[in-house]
Amino acid sequence: ERFPSAVMCTIDSDGILYSTDEHANSILMLSTSGETVGWWGEYGSEPGQLHGPSGITLDADENLWIVNSQNHRVQKFTRKGEYLSGWGNFGTDPDQLNFPWGIAIDPVNHSILIADWRNDLVKRFNTDGELLQVIGKPGRGVGEMTRPSSVAVDQHGDIYIVDRGNNRILIYNHRGMFMESLIGDGTMTDKGVERLLGNPDALRLRDNVVNFDQEKRFANPTSVKVDGEGRVFVVDTGRWRMQVYQKLFRVL
Repeated sequence: ERFPSAVMCTIDSDGILYSTDEHANSILMLSTSGETVGWWGEYGSEPGQLHGPSGITLDADENLWIVNSQNHRVQKFTRKGEYLSGWGNFGTDPDQLNFPWGIAIDPVNHSILIADWRNDLVKRFNTDGELLQVIGKPGRGVGEMTRPSSVAVDQHGDIYIVDRGNNRILIYNHRGMFMESLIGDGTMTDKGVERLLGNPDALRLRDNVVNFDQEKRFANPTSVKVDGEGRVFVVDTGRWRMQVYQKLFRVL
């Protein structure tokens, strides 16, 4: 009842999961068995208060970094909810944020990457909030983005961005150079099959379908994560599924 609208989550070395709730303005703590073991947070705009928490991640010291979308800022807490620091302000300048959402920490240099939703950019900051890099540009062309919702960084510094407005994943190297995009290559889920078979119009049109490539593609992807084995996990919200990709390591 206290957490009706969970957004994103992260898990610590003890197996405790921390989930943001944008409407309750709180952080929910769950055990590996799914039991609630704690919660913290209060609504407001003062340091340590939350307003629309969304993206969340842990740093190397297992402190929590939380994006406050409605306050256009990023805050750092201990796992118990003790406020440590914060930065960010509203605007369209390169070092400002406009409804930020996703967050990731670069494992190579420990910088902070933010998916700046309404500015249609991803921005890299140091831990003190100093702008280091702007990645991409707004738009629908190659290497451009519209409403980025999530960002992840792998062990080599490559950056994965959910370009939600364009239904794709954008991949950049650590210098911010665009490398490639993923548009999806999944199989139809049980939900998708039910939707197709339960729709008379779809059944009538089925004979005219040349292929089902469109069903393989992302539809409103929301979040991306990478693991230490080079696997890329994409929450494909509009298709009720998760797509998983394996990064290919090439000897140069």
